[in-house]
Amino acid sequence: MRLLSVRPVGRLLTRLQPPSEKQVEGLSKMVKEHPLAPELVDLLVATERLPGFRETFLATVHALLRLRGGRPEARLTAEQLSRIEQPTLLVWGKDDPFGTPAVGAAIAAAMPAAELLVVPGGHTPWLDSADRIGPRIAQFLERCLASTER
Repeated sequence: MRLLSVRPVGRLLTRLQPPSEKQVEGLSKMVKEHPLAPELVDLLVATERLPGFRETFLATVHALLRLRGGRPEARLTAEQLSRIEQPTLLVWGKDDPFGTPAVGAAIAAAMPAAELLVVPGGHTPWLDSADRIGPRIAQFLERCLASTER
């Protein structure tokens, strides 16, 4: 991902690996969400083939990352996080390659109304575990609704 943040390298890498089932399989392995359901693979390939996707994806990667990791200007500070008062449920994959559950715990601790839900999976655990995660999200939303009705 860091290599993709370097504009000429990112353009070259995305040309060398155009959208395909094999490319999505490699991406799912990288984010530790392999294997994906065939329907999700088809959806991701179709999404990556949309006009403008490649340019938008590379622009997003460049805005968030650099070779040495995350761009400091894109990070939220603990002080900024402390001002988020909206109830928030952070769903964190236990094996997320972009940040351990300890990172999620630090973010949740900085926010006054945040909860952390650590679940099996990688960077996008809800893609393959909606049946397990969905009820927990529903409980969180019900609690939030109940607290606003008081």
